[in-house]
Amino acid sequence: MKNALVIAYYFPPLGMGGVQRTFKFCKYLPQFGWHPIVITVKDIAYPEYDPTPLDESPTEVLRTESLDPLRLARFFGSPSFENSRRRWSTLLSWFLIPDSKLLWLPFVLSAARSLLRAREISLIFATSPPLTSLIAGWLLKKASRKPLVIDLRDPLGYGLLPPTFLHSRAIRFLTRKVVDAADRIIAVYPQHQVRSVERKVTVIPNGFDPEDFVVSEIQANKFLIVHTGTLTKKRNGLPFLMSVKKFVQSRQVDKNVVKVKLVGWVDPSYAQTIKKEGLSEVVELFPYVSHKESVQHLMSSSLLWLPAGEEEIPGKVYEYLGSRRPIIATAPEGDCAALIRMTRSGVVIDPANTSGIVKALIAHYRLFVDGKSGLREHRDLGRFNRMVQTKTLASLFDEVAQ
Repeated sequence: MKNALVIAYYFPPLGMGGVQRTFKFCKYLPQFGWHPIVITVKDIAYPEYDPTPLDESPTEVLRTESLDPLRLARFFGSPSFENSRRRWSTLLSWFLIPDSKLLWLPFVLSAARSLLRAREISLIFATSPPLTSLIAGWLLKKASRKPLVIDLRDPLGYGLLPPTFLHSRAIRFLTRKVVDAADRIIAVYPQHQVRSVERKVTVIPNGFDPEDFVVSEIQANKFLIVHTGTLTKKRNGLPFLMSVKKFVQSRQVDKNVVKVKLVGWVDPSYAQTIKKEGLSEVVELFPYVSHKESVQHLMSSSLLWLPAGEEEIPGKVYEYLGSRRPIIATAPEGDCAALIRMTRSGVVIDPANTSGIVKALIAHYRLFVDGKSGLREHRDLGRFNRMVQTKTLASLFDEVAQ
């Protein structure tokens, strides 16, 4: 079995959706002849932790020190991820290029060089964000002449706010060096492709792991609408909540059997609206839960709510698809709406169309009353299967490591 060196700043026990892609690749790579060895950072100041994935797979992980703000905040016991991030991000953007994780770079390089001397490594796989991970991969390729594959979970430079033109120019220079050095580039969405090197790019979308979705009974006595994950103001969920209010006030609906669960971090404005509109008995807020618990919420639902933007496909949509529960997507026409229609996994309604949302809720409620609400046979889900996707990734590894 060949060894792949994986450089991933975000990896379990860090929680939230961003770690799942890399972790699932590492879980399934051994089935296709590759043993991943992950270099990541030690505990950092981070919104949520979820150690449960580590029980799933015996992935070999080396955890290094770092001098980046999130690691230092954790080391010195800073009480808040947000306070740490806000306090340092603007200031450090002047001094650290491309991002604040640059202070992790010496540690990951040191650990990787020791590993390259001690073990037979066939390939380097670096995943971003942060962009620093890709720079580490580029420098290690230069030093070791090993093939480099990079995975762009977000577009290159996404989320960076360079304070001046010179900073922007420096970041573009570094990203060009990484892109030129990479033997293969993995992109999550077609629009994330790097146009000047399209021949190197393979699209592997986000996905779901079928092993996470064991059969679970839908709550027969409750019409349960579930949303999991982060719910920000940007997602424009307030019209949906107002639609829920109209829905439960309808004479066709027994309010006592309706429950809406918002599982995960929710912007305070939603809690204020829920209280103001008298929805506290209907809408229940849950704090962040483990990935396993999140899936359990999906599997016990009658209907899943998916708010999305025009060009945005939230990572949670793939977990929704994996649950095979019907989806009501409040989204404008765009990539997410197209995905829901292609997979025949639910209905898409413009967020501002509250009457349309109410009609859709009533239609699903009637199915619930008639005992017909349940599992759906969504279409074309094979390419979102994490194991299938990892097989594609392993094939690319085989090509470049010959």
